[in-house]
Parts: sequence; structure tokens; C-alpha cells
Amino acid sequence: MSRPVPWFEYSADQTERLLAALLTRILPNALRVDGSGGDGGVDVQVPVDGGLHIYEIKRFHGRLGPSQRQQILDSLQTAVRRQPAMVAWTLVVPLDPTPGELRWFQSKLQAVTPVPVAFMGRTAIETHLSAHKDLLTTFAPGSVETRALDLAVEALNRRSDTGRHTTSPRAGIVPAAAAAFQNRVGFLDDFPAGGSVVLTGLGGVGKTQLAADFARRARTATAAIIWVNASSRDLIVATFAEAARVAFGAQEDAERGADRFLAWLADTEEDWLVVLDDVRAPADLRDLWPRGPRGRTIVTTRRRDAAFAGHGRRLVDVDVFSPAQASRYLRSALRQQRTLGDDIDGVATDLQGLPLALAQAAAFILDRQLRCSEYRRRFADRRRRLTELLPEPEALPDEHRDTVATTWSLSMELANQLDPAGVARPLMELLSVLDPDGIPTDVVAEDAARTWISYEIWKAAGSSGDHRLLEGDTIRDGLRALYRLSLLRHDGDIVRVHALVQRVTREALDSVQRSAVIWAAADTLLLHWLRGDRATSLALTMRANVNALRRHDRDEPEGLNGHYVLVLAGVRQGEGGDPGGAAEYFDDVVAAAMRRLGPDDPEVLVLRGHAARWRAKTGDYTAAIPLHEALVRDFERMKGPEDEGTVVARANLAFCRFEAGAIAEGIHEMQHIVADCERLFGSADVHTFDARSMLAGMYGEGGDGETALAMYAQLAADRLAALGPDHPDTLAAQGAHARWVGECGDGAEAAVSLLQRLVNTRTRVLGPEHPDTLAARGNLANVMGEAGARDVAAADFTALLADATRCMGPDHPETLTIRNNYLLYTSENMDPDEAANAWMDLIDDSARILGRSAPGTLNSLHNFGDWLARTGPS
Repeated sequence: MSRPVPWFEYSADQTERLLAALLTRILPNALRVDGSGGDGGVDVQVPVDGGLHIYEIKRFHGRLGPSQRQQILDSLQTAVRRQPAMVAWTLVVPLDPTPGELRWFQSKLQAVTPVPVAFMGRTAIETHLSAHKDLLTTFAPGSVETRALDLAVEALNRRSDTGRHTTSPRAGIVPAAAAAFQNRVGFLDDFPAGGSVVLTGLGGVGKTQLAADFARRARTATAAIIWVNASSRDLIVATFAEAARVAFGAQEDAERGADRFLAWLADTEEDWLVVLDDVRAPADLRDLWPRGPRGRTIVTTRRRDAAFAGHGRRLVDVDVFSPAQASRYLRSALRQQRTLGDDIDGVATDLQGLPLALAQAAAFILDRQLRCSEYRRRFADRRRRLTELLPEPEALPDEHRDTVATTWSLSMELANQLDPAGVARPLMELLSVLDPDGIPTDVVAEDAARTWISYEIWKAAGSSGDHRLLEGDTIRDGLRALYRLSLLRHDGDIVRVHALVQRVTREALDSVQRSAVIWAAADTLLLHWLRGDRATSLALTMRANVNALRRHDRDEPEGLNGHYVLVLAGVRQGEGGDPGGAAEYFDDVVAAAMRRLGPDDPEVLVLRGHAARWRAKTGDYTAAIPLHEALVRDFERMKGPEDEGTVVARANLAFCRFEAGAIAEGIHEMQHIVADCERLFGSADVHTFDARSMLAGMYGEGGDGETALAMYAQLAADRLAALGPDHPDTLAAQGAHARWVGECGDGAEAAVSLLQRLVNTRTRVLGPEHPDTLAARGNLANVMGEAGARDVAAADFTALLADATRCMGPDHPETLTIRNNYLLYTSENMDPDEAANAWMDLIDDSARILGRSAPGTLNSLHNFGDWLARTGPS
């Protein structure tokens, strides 16, 4: 009867040693391959007729997830490339496959090679081991036999080298494996003798554990293993001197001992490995970098300086765990207390896959017997500091020396000392309240950011330093200092900061400092957004950053309140084709402002006005009218009937009533509003112009095109005189005038002329891809089509639709309008079923984006019905 083996207790190295010993015992002529220098896709090989049978050993004892399957596939592909004599391949792994895993194995793996592939699983392995019980005793983790074997191998490796020393140098202690260590492939693969690998990355991503795992696996085949705590040059020199003392006896001094040891590395014929763990600065390794044809050097560091590259060194960026790796880590760490793991994936997500944080959170969960769901509740509580969710320093797991917060505070201190000195810390504070996954690089060079960082540096110097405004290049150099210490990632135009780094940074500030940082970040985002274009990609990035600001602002006593960046985010969301989302956004902003300021604060009234206006833009006038009515009452009560806010609210209410069907009432009220604007603000005021434009539009849509035409003609002339020819409001008035020239009587030729001039002006002033330029092109094409040039209109709308989709995106309201007009001029020549589907797709998209009651959606429904009546399928 086979004996069950607790495979979860075995490390990767222990599993491989046990299974290799088993295979060499049960397979005649089997040979284990030493993989310390890269095994070429072979763990054990057996000569057979025609070539070699290759055996690949993996330690996996759970299910085969995507990562495990990829490792198996990589091993097979390596064997195919490097073992031309291979005639059969067998995977040896201590698990029995599920039907799905077996199908994957037989299809995916067999497709890689023409030689047969086979699977030796847990049942077969344990059956063989039951007949060789001595192997289980010999290789059991922690057994006396295992320790004795390790000591014997170490003793055998201490052989003389041409009489110059009596034993191979060894110094330092390789850290023990983490309790739930996760092996990660790719970082130290294909590591030839004579090479160097620099593992760089954020403090806590597991660089030391990766290096230690490599050292443990290499110890049986490597004569000299030196583990150096390289946090200072003195420690490096001292460790090298100790290695020289072990090998050669007492040395005159540490420097000469280190030199003698490095000289030995350079010309010895023995294999060696030197690990320089946690190097703080490239200068600490000047003249101390180990070199030699028989050796390997691993450096772990948080630094990304160019000085670490070159000279045959491979710079490897170590990132956080993938979501699957993070979940596996926690599942392993909590395996003895499975009832606590009710939301492992959630904790892995909250901690953003950072190995150090996962280890310390797991220890905290176990120490306090918390369920993962309870830990997540505490983690989400913004009143709790991160230090309250991690073990005390004396209870840290896996021989950790520092907590997460301490680890990064040291990195921040070093970054702040780099040139330009003092910039890194306030810069990271600014970044800590923005979106961790997408901060535009140019944001940090805006005037508002430069002003705030300059002030913080001046203040930190005790108000005695230079208070000049820093240059943008200086700020960017500060960004690189943070990058060099791996505190952020800088991918071209985007900066990314781990969310826990941000949290630790914020929690080091008091409430007054946090409020100041949030305001500075809001000013910076506002300037950058107003300076940028209206591209959808920029809008999405900026909205994500504004939303991050709002999350951090929520609990601050002095909040952003009515900062215009909050307004701009909602307006741009609506203008970008999502009026429903804009309405919901402003509802949320209003609710937050009312909690902080109360319902009667002037800033709350302004925000309510935006919420009501975007609710109307969705076409839901039934919901928008009472919002505007309440707004008018509150403005009149608080500001009086002649305040401009009151007048604007009345105008929006009149427009909503008109759109809801009360045409005469809406026009009558707007006539009074125009008169009040001229009396209160003057004939050339923007409010007066806007009210006149709204009234003219009401006349036209209400059926009185001639009045609309006359009013728009006068409005275009008045705006031209007051604002100049290139002002957007002038161009808008000219566009409306041209439209009604075309709508009324025989004015098509004049309308075409006016619209062509408008297109030319908007192209020159706004650019060819601006939404207003595209709208003018659409109006021009429509007028030409209505004048009888339908083929020209169809061609123009075909080109315009492609440009609008590319420039504004398929969901922008103007793109939907252009799609509607494109179908008006092309659907009659389409296959009837194709045309019907195109109309229905447009209506579905309009309902999804604008709302089912929105004017654009209703207009497309009307046009589809008209098309069905004329040429649709029977």
C-alpha cells in the first residue's frame, strides 16, 4: 500500500532531490543532471534505443493554474530546443491530473514536439516510494538525515585550490525560505558562469527571497557561497575579508582581505556564487564587484541607476505578484487555518500583490485570528493607519527586519537626498493623492505643482533657503530620483505608484498637510487639463485622477468643496458623450458638498445647477424640471430674483419646460428672461447673448423658422462685434444662423457659403479634429443633401463618420448625430436587412449613451420609422 507524502511541506529543491533520487533508483542507467548553471530542460535523463528519455520534475502538488502550466510548457520547449537526442519526455509531478488538466497535457504539450509525452503523477510516485521508504527518510524536510547530507556535501566542497587555501571561502548566512515562498520563473533563469544579475524593484517585492532560493538550490554544486548584507560599503568589505580569513587565515586588515578574496574569485577554477543583498548605492560596489569566469554574482537593490547595467550585467526588474500568485501565497500561508481564508482574493487585491505586505498581513490575520473579510473591513476603514494592520516589529514573519512602512521610509530618505535634493519627498506627497495607475508625467511640471513643491522645500529648510520657483526640468529630475529608488514606475508619459506606497506617504502627513497636498494636486490637474486637448484618452486619465482626489478628500475637514476641477471633470464627462454619467457624477458631488457645507452654501447651489443641467441633457425632462424649480426657489430665497445665478436657473427651467412640450410657456418665460438680462447685465453680456440664443432656438424648433433666422442673424453680428471673429461663441452663432438660412425657403446656396466659411474658420482656429469643426462639416453636408446633392452628402458623411469615430470615439454625441445623418443619405441604397440593422444599432447605442428619451434617440427613432415606411423590409 502506497504511503501518503505531505508534499506541501517540501520545498522545490527538496521535492526535486527526492524525485530525482527515486528515478535514478527505479530506472536503469538514469542520470540526474546538475541544473545549477541551467539544466537545458532536463532533470533526469535515461539512455534508450535511439536517444534519450528526458524526465522533467516539478514540485506542484495543487492544481495546475495558468502559471504552473506555463512553467511546464517552458520546460518542454527548452528540452525540444536543447536536447536533439530526445526521443521521449515525461513530466514527474506529485499530483494526479483532473480530466481537464489531462486534456491540456495531451493536446497542448503534445503539439510542441513529435516525441511522445507522458505524465507520472502522485499515485505512481507514492507507489514507488512505498518500496523505497529509505528515500522518504533521507530526504524528509528537517530530518537528521537531510541535515547530515547537507553537511556532508558542504564538507566535500571544501577542497584545496593549488595549495593556496585549505577550504573554499564561505561567509554570511543565506536567509531561510519564507514560510509560503512562491517560486517565480524567469528572473534567474539562463544564468551562465561569469555572469551577473541585478534584481531591482520596490522594497518588499521579494528580491532577497529570489536570490536566497537560487543560493539554496546552488549550494550542492557550488564551492563558495558568499551572502553579503550590502547595505553599506563597510559591510561588503567586512564580509569579503571574513571570506578571505576562512580561506587563507588571518588577514592584515579588512581592505587587503577583501582584495585577496576578489583576486581569488577572478582566477579560481571552482564554482562560486556571491549575493550582494540590498545595495544602497552603486558607489558602494566601486572596485568591489566580484568577477571571474567560474562565478555568478547576484545583486539585489531598490536602485535602478544606469551604473548597475553594462559590463555583462543583466538588470532584471522584479515586480509584485500576479493576482494568481498573491492568492496562492495567502492560501499557503493560511493553510493551517482555512476558516480564516474566506476572502483571500480580496486581500490579495487590496494589497496589490506586494509580497512583503502579504506576508505581514497573513501574520497579522493569524495572530489575531481574523477572517480575511474582517481584515478587508479594517483595511478599508480610512481612519485606520496601515501600521495598525500589520504585526508589531517584534512579531514580523520570515525574519523580516522592517515593516512595510519602515522599508519605504528608508527608500524615501535616500531618494530625497539624490540630486535635486529635497524634491523627492514633496513630489511623492503630491503623487500620493492621485490615481496609482495613471498619472500623466507632465502634470508634475505644471506651475501649480512647481509652486507647491518649491514652497515645501523652502519650508523644510526652515524658511531660510532659496525660495525661487523650481524649473520644470528640476521637478522631472525629482521624478527620476523616485524612479531610481523604485518608488514608482515611469513608463513614457505615465507615472504609476503602488497604492500602498501612496498610503504610507499620506499617513505620514497630518490633516492640515493632507488638505494642502490635495488642493495643490487639484490646482495642478486643473491647469494640465485646461492646457490639454479634448481627446477621450486624456479625459479618462484626468477623471481617474480627479476621482482619486475625491476619495482622499472625503474625510478631510477642509475639503475641495467647489474646486473647479470637480466641475470640469463632470462637464467633460458629459461633453465626451456620457450625459447620464455626468448627471450621476454631479449628484454624488452635490451630496458630498451638502454633507460638508450644508444645503444653502453658494457652492452647493452652483453644483446643483450642473447636476440639473446634465439631467436635462439626458432627455429626462420629467426628472430635470423639479430640480430646476427647486433651484430657482433657493436662488431667489438666498440671492434674490436679480442675481445672475437666479436668472440662469430660470433660463434652464424655461428650456426644460419647452423641451417637455410646454412650447408656448417656455417661449413666454424666455422672452422675460431676455428682457431681464438686458436690463440687469447689458446687451453685450454673455448671459444676455446666451438667453437670446436659447430663445431663437425655441422659435425655430417650435416652428417659427423665420423668427429664428432673424434672431440668429442679429446675434451672429452682435457676437462678432463684441467678441471678435474667432471666439467660439461667435462661431456657434454663425453656425446656427447658417443652419436656419438653409432651413428657410430658398436659402440653400447662401447656407452652403456661410457654412463653408465656418468650416474654414473653425479648422484654422480650433483645428480639423475639434468636435466643433466636425459638427460644422456635418451641418454643411446636411445642407447640401437637403439642397438635392444627396450623393455629395453621402460621400461627405462617410468620410466625416470615420474622422469623428477616430477623433472623438464611437460614443460621443456628435458621432451619434453623424451616424444618424450618414444613414439618412446612405440607407436607401443599402441591402434592406443591412440598413435595418444599422438603424437599430444606432438607436440602441443612442439609448445606452444618451437615454431613451433623449432628443437624439427620439430623432433616430423617427428617421428609422420614416425609412421603414418608404423602403424598409416588408
